[in-house]
Amino acid sequence: MRTPQQIALLIFILFIRSRKNRTKISDVTFKKLAKRQNLRASLVNEVARILDFDYGLLLHELDIGGFGILPTKVLQGASSTIATRVFSEEEQRGILGTEELDWQYLENEAHLALDKGDGNEEEEE
Repeated sequence: MRTPQQIALLIFILFIRSRKNRTKISDVTFKKLAKRQNLRASLVNEVARILDFDYGLLLHELDIGGFGILPTKVLQGASSTIATRVFSEEEQRGILGTEELDWQYLENEAHLALDKGDGNEEEEE
């Protein structure tokens, strides 16, 4: 078994040698790099923390299985989203605690976005 630091280093080297601006690895690859038969959430979280703080990479578990890897610097140029431009005045009052939020409405909106995709997905390269 390898330490989280060793696993993070191997994932970082794999990423930079791939020469891709984003990539993904399978659960099997992660297990092989880790020399482990099972992946515990605490191990994955620790490896993700090290990748973020030491190597500037984000590691995210994907719904389809495996892990997505991308550099944090890709987010530095992202445009900001301003809450007052996105939430209605009523929702803003709910967020600030002066009114009650309609949680059911927000949950329904979230489920609809997840069902159809939220429109923020990038085109495949």
